[in-house]
Amino acid sequence: MSMAACSQCGKPAVVGVGDNPLCVNCLYKFQQAILMRDRMLKEEVNFLIGQMEAVSSIYGLFPRYALPEPVIHQGPMNFHNIKVDSMPKESRSWGILKALVTNIGTQVATTGLAVLWDAIRPMLGL
Repeated sequence: MSMAACSQCGKPAVVGVGDNPLCVNCLYKFQQAILMRDRMLKEEVNFLIGQMEAVSSIYGLFPRYALPEPVIHQGPMNFHNIKVDSMPKESRSWGILKALVTNIGTQVATTGLAVLWDAIRPMLGL
């Protein structure tokens, strides 16, 4: 089974946005664009609230949007697939698998999906 290709650059896709599969880097760029648009709209609303307060001479009546600082990522964007089924049992990273098993076990206990756990356990070699 092959992974879908990113609709923007052709790299392996990790998520779908609408009908568009996106890789890690394109998803990051998409999220950054959404955050920039959100910040711009909040700045505009804050400006308009200030204009309303100036016209009405009633200040501090309306709350303003907090403007979060943008997150700027520096460095390469990497995505690493780990295929447990094709690795010898002795070379598996048991620390990662133990954390995965613990998290899945917790989810099974809280949601009651014992059938799912019974299906996943043999794939992990447990």
